[in-house]
Amino acid sequence: MTRNSNLELCRIASMVMIVLNHVVSLSGILDDGGFHANTLLSLFFLLGGKFGTNVFVIIGLYFLVDQKQFQTRRIARIWLQTLFYLIALNIVDVLVFSSRISARTWLKSFFPILGRSYWFVSSYIILLFLLPLLNKIYERLKIGRRHILAGTMLFSILPTLTFNGSLFGDSTVIRLIFKLLMFGPVWFSFLYFLVRYLKTHPSIIGGGSVRRYITIFLCAYGFMYLVEVLLYREGLQGNAFMRMNYSTIRDMSSFPCLIAAGAFFMIFLKLKIRNRRRINRIASNTFGIYLLHNHETTIPILWRGIFKLDMLSRSVWYLPYSMLLVAVIFGVSMLIEFIRKRAEHVILDNPCICDLCEQMDSVLNAKFRWKLNSSDKRGASL
Repeated sequence: MTRNSNLELCRIASMVMIVLNHVVSLSGILDDGGFHANTLLSLFFLLGGKFGTNVFVIIGLYFLVDQKQFQTRRIARIWLQTLFYLIALNIVDVLVFSSRISARTWLKSFFPILGRSYWFVSSYIILLFLLPLLNKIYERLKIGRRHILAGTMLFSILPTLTFNGSLFGDSTVIRLIFKLLMFGPVWFSFLYFLVRYLKTHPSIIGGGSVRRYITIFLCAYGFMYLVEVLLYREGLQGNAFMRMNYSTIRDMSSFPCLIAAGAFFMIFLKLKIRNRRRINRIASNTFGIYLLHNHETTIPILWRGIFKLDMLSRSVWYLPYSMLLVAVIFGVSMLIEFIRKRAEHVILDNPCICDLCEQMDSVLNAKFRWKLNSSDKRGASL
């Protein structure tokens, strides 16, 4: 795939936001229950998590919506990369930090997708498996504006207005329904239809200037931040509902988050940037950055141990230290990725492996076509 430096820069920016979110969410900085200047900074960092994830997925889908065939190599590459980080970091945790890793955790490491060691990886790979089906659904339903509006209402506006169903009470059925609506593969599938529709109809959003999309982004992002701060403050003053739900405004399915992510993507899509090898190289490591700093057994060691962010949460050094951590995580990951990619190249670019992947693609795509065509014929007969 040819890398466009404008979108690769967008990919880097979204990963920086995700890491800054983890600076707060994984280190427990807000556990002290206080409200001060750095609390405002922490709440700002928190906004970047699901927002950055939306942007990251939108970038991938922008290219994937043109892919009509199942690709084994893409999934194999993601699986091998995930497996590498899980096993390598488990070994480091045991040998360097004397961690005790259960047999269940080791087993999950060898099956990173089924074990959901990383929720994003599992959800994204499920999306890749679903692509032929999603493509067929899009073409068969002839997805139009009314479908997109209905989907946005169901998957984004309704959860936002109801605090992910909390306004309907504590019913188990309601909780399950909204969990399904916000389940990673389901939300990613909705984004597939949205991105494909907008890419197929560029006139809908393509006429705006960069300044226009910057304005939309700032308004949506600022609105999320304001609501988050107000609800968090109310929660600290004893409002249990606000305390439990202040974060819903920044969920992946949040309507302001969706608008902000789309506008952010459009800003970079419209930027005129010459292809820069350095930007492309850094961006190619962003998935490794995610895997490195978000490992299940390493989280308490790094974020609550070595980094000691809780000790700096009220310090003037909190912001520069957080940015330094982002730079260190990026730098270490790039070094690891340089070594890992050498090994991956030997495995996945081996002629025998390439032939095997192509054969699997032919078989699987043939089966997908047969299954989907047979379902079409049954539908027509009914």
